[in-house]
Amino acid sequence: MADLIRKISRFPEELLDCKVEDVHDVLSGPTLIRLVGDSSLPPMLISTLLHGNEHSGFYALQRFIRQWLNQGTNHRTLLVFIGNTAAAAQNLRFLPNEPDFNRIWRRMDTPIAREATELFESFKDEQLFAAIDIHNNTGENPLYSCVSSLDPRHLGLANYFGEFIVYFTHPESSLSCSMAGICPSVTLECGKSSHPDAVESAYQYLMKVNALDELKLPDSNRHEVFQTIARIRLKSDVRYSFGDRFKDADDLIFNETIEALNFKLLDSEAVIGRYKKPGSILLDAMADKGVEGLLVERNGDIVIRERLVPSMLTKDKRVISQDCLGYLMIKKQ
Repeated sequence: MADLIRKISRFPEELLDCKVEDVHDVLSGPTLIRLVGDSSLPPMLISTLLHGNEHSGFYALQRFIRQWLNQGTNHRTLLVFIGNTAAAAQNLRFLPNEPDFNRIWRRMDTPIAREATELFESFKDEQLFAAIDIHNNTGENPLYSCVSSLDPRHLGLANYFGEFIVYFTHPESSLSCSMAGICPSVTLECGKSSHPDAVESAYQYLMKVNALDELKLPDSNRHEVFQTIARIRLKSDVRYSFGDRFKDADDLIFNETIEALNFKLLDSEAVIGRYKKPGSILLDAMADKGVEGLLVERNGDIVIRERLVPSMLTKDKRVISQDCLGYLMIKKQ
């Protein structure tokens, strides 16, 4: 049986100029591209389109690869992983009846996950300089980076992007979290795919990191660092909307302006929505060990119990059902 993840040693010329919805026509599926450079420099991993509806990373990659190809021989080897091309063709996060490509890198037993695990194991032998995974958000968020280690090299890698750094350790099966045990690893969160600065910011980041000789945290770190402690998920078959009034079928409503809360410090007892029937428990903040009861019900109001900072809150119902409503964070430093 043919491999689900292709491995090739050139960047197809058609890929340099195509639209993201045409990537699948060029590659036919998830593909690792090895571009050989100076063997004295440690190679770098760049991944994009793990979610097919997050386009900025691919367009930034196109620009970066054009520069890389024009540099001659004085550049490092690149490992470029282009993920869910079939979902990208349909502008979907992932296709029905398939796993999330950013949840397959550890502890999942599906054909594509088994190959992803094998690929991940092979990365351990590469002595990588860095691993960079590029994403977009669905809700309104600033540009920010995520790390799964507070090692200065990881923070140094994150320091070149956005206003904030988010430290996260779940889900462990995401690519960036998995790679953190191998080399400095970062996820770039580039705002919405339509964000005017997303592609340019990701491209400039790739250019800066590629030119570095070493990774370290600057003496004057300009970033605020947050730690994700919980993910907000709705229970199955919950009916909901966004606004000030319940629709006939609603079990609960969320504030219409909920996305505006992202990266804002909320006072304890902040209300993010309301149950139609007081006493209902239809959503949950799935928290790290030792953190409980972050969302509570107060006379029908859905209340965040502590002073916390939300991120990735979204009104996109498809993303909410496939992943979550958003995350809750504390300020780390």
